Amino acid sequence: SSSPQNAGNPWDRAPGRIGWLASFYQTCMRIMLAAPRFFRSLRPRKSRNAALIFYLIVCSLELLASFIWMNIFRSAMADAQDPQLKALLQLLAPENNVLFFLLQQLAFATIKVYLTSGLFYLVFSLLAPQKNNFSLLFQITAYSVAPQVLAVVPIAGNVAGSLWSLACLVIGLRRALDLTWPQILAGFLPFILLFSATLHYVGLF
Repeated sequence: SSSPQNAGNPWDRAPGRIGWLASFYQTCMRIMLAAPRFFRSLRPRKSRNAALIFYLIVCSLELLASFIWMNIFRSAMADAQDPQLKALLQLLAPENNVLFFLLQQLAFATIKVYLTSGLFYLVFSLLAPQKNNFSLLFQITAYSVAPQVLAVVPIAGNVAGSLWSLACLVIGLRRALDLTWPQILAGFLPFILLFSATLHYVGLF
């Protein structure tokens, strides 16, 4: 029987009796439909490896879905004359070295989850040092991407998945670390500043 500590996260005990696929599916559903309970069940002593593997699986599914849809779109726009549009399509779904492209994107995704968790850790070291825990922050960041499996639905799936993931991230910070709303908002401030600086750098803001 499962212990109370891991009852909320099927992925922690995968494959278990239900197998890898069912464990992954059930974990996604619990994150998306019962996020407060799921994130409250996370424990800092759990290995980060399981969370990282879950994160990379979701990222792989998202990348493959986006790659497929972009190639379908590129085929439909094969006669387009706009060089900027062609360059964008080539960047998002390159025709050559597909495996290298996917591996490269997964490497970037891995760096991203560690940097995001680390930045949260630095911020909350100042805002809520008594509640701060890198392992929990890493698990929250990694598991909150679950809704991005909606990328299998073109266009709308990516948008809905991204917004839903952000909501899961906020709920995770609130429930797992028991942070206040002002602390959570302050924790996102460095990301907002970085995003604004990036937009300004590329001339979009």
